[in-house]
Amino acid sequence: MARLHEFQGKAILAANGFKIPRGRAASTADDAVAAARELGGEVVIKIQAWTTGRAGIGGVAFATEPDDVRAHAARMLAMKVGQFPVEAVLVEEKIAIEREFFLSFAIDDAARAPVIIFAAGGGSGIEERAASTKRINPVKHGYDGPPPRGISDGNPKSQDPNPREKGDQR
Repeated sequence: MARLHEFQGKAILAANGFKIPRGRAASTADDAVAAARELGGEVVIKIQAWTTGRAGIGGVAFATEPDDVRAHAARMLAMKVGQFPVEAVLVEEKIAIEREFFLSFAIDDAARAPVIIFAAGGGSGIEERAASTKRINPVKHGYDGPPPRGISDGNPKSQDPNPREKGDQR
């Protein structure tokens, strides 16, 4: 199963018509400053790491001035999350958020099945609000087939060009 960083997931959403904040990933502090200058105004800088609670470990910061962007990005790019170094930060325009949602597709290790996690309150602090999230197990909600080809090997060329529709008995 592939893991995506936030900037990768947002690129997929944008390519499919979803509105997302303008921004891009940066692998150096200078790249982060360049991205912030392109965006103009206040930006948010976020570590790109496969972890929850990024704000709580100093992985999210706001900045307006290039020197502040550089300092935050340099500090974040020097971080390790567990044993993994932070190799990129996402620099995005800061937007006024009217409503925020959290959506995750994951594997429930205990159930050995996919699960969709949705929370109406956004991603920040999701761990503390776990009891109020809605978890949907696709297997229990109508999906009865094997995972589509290509998902486990990450190769889109091996994806089934004719996915099974509900009720299809091929």
